Amino acid sequence: MIERPVVAIIQFPGSNDERDAAWSLGALGAAPVLVWHEERALPEETGAVVLPGGFSYGDYLRSGAIASLAPAMDAVRRFAAAGGPTFEVTFGLLRATERPRKGVFVTVTGGPGTSGLAAADGYTEAFDPRIPRHYDIVFFDQRGIGLSEPLQCPDAALAFYTSSHVPTVGRAEAEAFAADSRTFASDCIDETGVDPANLAYYGTDQAIEDLEAFRVWLKADQIDLYGESYGTQYVQTYAAAHPTGSIR
Repeated sequence: MIERPVVAIIQFPGSNDERDAAWSLGALGAAPVLVWHEERALPEETGAVVLPGGFSYGDYLRSGAIASLAPAMDAVRRFAAAGGPTFEVTFGLLRATERPRKGVFVTVTGGPGTSGLAAADGYTEAFDPRIPRHYDIVFFDQRGIGLSEPLQCPDAALAFYTSSHVPTVGRAEAEAFAADSRTFASDCIDETGVDPANLAYYGTDQAIEDLEAFRVWLKADQIDLYGESYGTQYVQTYAAAHPTGSIR
């Protein structure tokens, strides 16, 4: 019998997404453990850590910055320093034709699940010619997509999307649809072969750090961000986490 991977979920006063995260991870086969922010150690055999956020306080209080000072975060930093899974994330860079560049223009496509690199040529052709002339153009595939160690489960997806259950026509149908969803989540993990302990590393909060690492590598003080659909959530999450690194 395969043991369920332990995933620590840090819980702060006023955070409201930790139980949603615990439910989701449990449905995916992990063993979520809520860790109060005053704890100084993570559970034994912790394989991943989730910082769910969702603070009920106003953003002007900078709840995330305050939370970073919590005792539990020292344990999280030690966990991160000890090493863990790494992901190869692929970025596409078109240098500005005129130097020095005026900035860096980053496009984040929707989904989540669409390939930014696959869409790059079509998007760039539609840009005002002044943009590629003066700006470095960046597209990328997020973790688990396209050229960034892709995860796909076409058989599980086909079975789910051809289900006849409609969640809006009654309680019985809604429960059947929920069961289909749980089956899809489990079957998709099995089909991809991904380690359930690594699932926490595919979230938006982790993916934005890939872009931040790229910005630093590119030696860009700031970047211009454009997002579509899910990409709007991505760019807002990035801007909130790295306000000095983003322009608009």
